[in-house]
Amino acid sequence: MATVGSATADSNLVNNQANADTSILSLADLVLDKSGPTAVIAGEAVTYTIVVTNYGPSSAQSVDVKDSLPSQIALTSATVQRSGVGSAACVATLCQMGDMAVGEVVTITVVGTVDPGFTGSLTNTATIFSDSTISNSATTTDAVTTTVTSSADLHIAKSGPITMVA
Repeated sequence: MATVGSATADSNLVNNQANADTSILSLADLVLDKSGPTAVIAGEAVTYTIVVTNYGPSSAQSVDVKDSLPSQIALTSATVQRSGVGSAACVATLCQMGDMAVGEVVTITVVGTVDPGFTGSLTNTATIFSDSTISNSATTTDAVTTTVTSSADLHIAKSGPITMVA
């Protein structure tokens, strides 16, 4: 609000004040980096790590990360650690951090078990979402492709009498 006044008499006092509304938007440079194994054996555990960093210039509002596990991977656990303050939690593969301060780093660890009957290639994608404007949408999604092979440890044992009568 701005107000103007003068020692000289003013015949119209109604126009001596003006208001300007300013919307303050947050702009965050959020970067998501996902890593995981390039190869795994069917039936074994697979671990993916997702690192989210806010490079600013503003705090990022209401940050969520969704990790889209392929159907051939059964979720075992998803945990989140943050370098800043505030709560963070994962429900299945959706992790919610709330607001992220400038310079804050969040690390999410997703562990799953690969279907023992599956072989082939799996792509696991993670995406970050925020109520803030994200300055570079190219850094909000990352994927890891993992080749699944099979392995078996077979064992055979045979028993019977040592001698026989013809």
